[in-house]
Amino acid sequence: MANLFLGKVWVIDTASPVVINDDQHTCINAIHWVSPTAATAGDNLEITDAADNVIVEMVCTGTTQFQYLMHFTSPLDLRSTGGIKVKTLDSGKAYIYTE
Repeated sequence: MANLFLGKVWVIDTASPVVINDDQHTCINAIHWVSPTAATAGDNLEITDAADNVIVEMVCTGTTQFQYLMHFTSPLDLRSTGGIKVKTLDSGKAYIYTE
């Protein structure tokens, strides 16, 4: 499957240095990282802004299926970050919830 950016939930299964920015007033509310199968301790999800400043970094601590959820206290406006990059996605999928 390729990364999917349709609707309010973006599904990311492949890391890329390409900036994701839809040029609209899109805000991110939450990021949900899921691996339904066995993972490796130390697997990482890293999301940065367009200038490579880290916005989110999650690290898997076990070797079984896992999920991590992060809610933003204030929605992250992509216009203020110049977009985002999913720099590292070692396993599973990241679900990015937008408004």
